Amino acid sequence: MGGVSAAATIEGFTALAQGMRMRTTEVKPANGPTVMLPFKVSLLVAGTLIVIGLVMGTFGIDRFSNVLREEAIRHGRAVASTLASSLIEIIATRQDTAVSAAIRSAQKMAGLAYVEVVNADGPHL
Repeated sequence: MGGVSAAATIEGFTALAQGMRMRTTEVKPANGPTVMLPFKVSLLVAGTLIVIGLVMGTFGIDRFSNVLREEAIRHGRAVASTLASSLIEIIATRQDTAVSAAIRSAQKMAGLAYVEVVNADGPHL
């Protein structure tokens, strides 16, 4: 029993049986009341998940914005090349109503906000 003799233990039990009070010392925590272990673990898990979420969110937003930008550029180039190839003959013959009808049709089909038609030198037609 860790250095306590059997006689001292028997004397303690005898004194207790006779109604005497044993001397005890109160043990107080050094840092105030202790927080339960499950609460500490859940706090650690929540903090870790928040940090991981922030890191992944930051890199995910950057990656997806680049993908969306590339897709928009690719879609715009495809619509522009299709529209340009279909308007070559119509612009050459100066059929303005047919040009505007083709532009409106392409704009509706591709879901574009606006369409600009320019010649090789840059000015609008």
